[in-house]
Amino acid sequence: MKRAAGLSLLLLGVLVFQTVSCGKKAPPFLPERKFSPAVTALTAEWRDGSVRLTGNVVSRSGQAANASDVVGCRVYHAGYDLETPPCEGCPIAFEMFEEIEGPVVETGRFRCQVSGIEKKGIHYFRVRLLGRNGVSGPSSNVAKVVVEEMT
Repeated sequence: MKRAAGLSLLLLGVLVFQTVSCGKKAPPFLPERKFSPAVTALTAEWRDGSVRLTGNVVSRSGQAANASDVVGCRVYHAGYDLETPPCEGCPIAFEMFEEIEGPVVETGRFRCQVSGIEKKGIHYFRVRLLGRNGVSGPSSNVAKVVVEEMT
């Protein structure tokens, strides 16, 4: 009787420890190589009904990046009314706006045309370059453009 109670208590203890143990167990793996090309000095210009984004492309070390690794970019956007701009230094809530596939880097320069801005206001942009397998690089600085007239 004591032996059965002890065995039951031991099984209950193993069951409790098993259910509260830490996370999923999996074989070890090497993390994916980080994608380092980033856009710096991003600027935005309203032109002919769309926004032209330009900037420099550098690696984490600050050197010119290899453009052949870049397969596109992800553009983030936040828009505000002209009457209610965000305060200087306030955080800006970006949302993913568009993912562009294709050549966006040429000889160390980033160039991208973004359409779909449908209202006047103050528009902020941030981009991340995309590598193969959907890997994205670091975020760029924030670029601002004021759209006072829709063309």
